Amino acid sequence: LEKLKSQNLHDICQFNLDGKIVLLRPIDKTDNTASLLLEWRNKEWNWFNTKFIGTLERTKKWIIDIENTPNKILFFVICDGEKIGHFGIHLYNSDENSIVIWNVLKGVKNSSPNLMEHALKKLFRWIFLELKISTIYLTVDSDNWKAIRLYEKCGMQTIGTTPLKRIITNDGWEWVKTKLESENSYPERYRNRMKIQ
Repeated sequence: LEKLKSQNLHDICQFNLDGKIVLLRPIDKTDNTASLLLEWRNKEWNWFNTKFIGTLERTKKWIIDIENTPNKILFFVICDGEKIGHFGIHLYNSDENSIVIWNVLKGVKNSSPNLMEHALKKLFRWIFLELKISTIYLTVDSDNWKAIRLYEKCGMQTIGTTPLKRIITNDGWEWVKTKLESENSYPERYRNRMKIQ
C-alpha cells in the first residue's frame, strides 16, 4: 500500500460498465477532493461511526492522516471522469492474512445503480489476486439494509453482530461497543461483521 500511495493517482483497475469507463484510484490531497468528501459525509452522516461538525480543515487533516498511515488507503470510484463514491482498505492482520474494507460510500446517487457492486467486486478481485490476501472483513450497521444487500451481492456473509450505544461528544456523538446487562436489555443499534474468503 505504501508503494501504491507513492505512485500518485495510480489506478488499481479500470473496467467498462454500460459503456462507461470506471476507475478505482487512490484519493488525492487537493482542496477539491476535501470539499467533495466533506459534502458526501455531511449528507450521509447517519451511517458513520461518529457524528460531528465537519469542516474543510478537519477533512484535509483526515486525508493527511490516511496518507501517513502505512496500511490504510482510500480509493475514489470514478465513472466517466466523475467522482461517484469511495471505499478503502486498512487493518492488515498478518496472523490470518486479512484486511478490512472501510468507508464505503456512494456520494452521487443518480449514477449507474449497479456501479458500487461492480466496483467492490473488482476491488475484492484485486485484493485477492494482487495483494494475495486470504480474507476480507467489513462492518456495517444492521439497520443499513441497502448496504448489507450490496455486500451480500458481492459474496460477503454476516458472521456476527455487536451491540452498540451512543456516547455524546463535544460536537456530536460516537457509536461504541456495549455489553448487554441482561437478556431483556436492548442496545440502541447493532453492527454486523461480514467477511469473504
